[in-house]
Amino acid sequence: MKRTGLFSRSPARNIAFGALFALINMIALWPPLYIAMSHQHGLVIGVPISVWYLILVSAAAIAAVTGLWVTECRQGAVD
Repeated sequence: MKRTGLFSRSPARNIAFGALFALINMIALWPPLYIAMSHQHGLVIGVPISVWYLILVSAAAIAAVTGLWVTECRQGAVD
């Protein structure tokens, strides 16, 4: 079985996934943004905006990891 390593992907794809992960982590781990959102008590579908912030950041991280997994499965890089 021929293994396709990390370096067989195009550098542009590596940069794109890296930038996506960096953006998601920056948004998720930047406390002033969450603190600013927690002072807004507006409701969207009966849920406070600060809770939606946490849900959407988690969903974005899950979507990015799933996208990376699907891409690597298509390339045959997943054992």
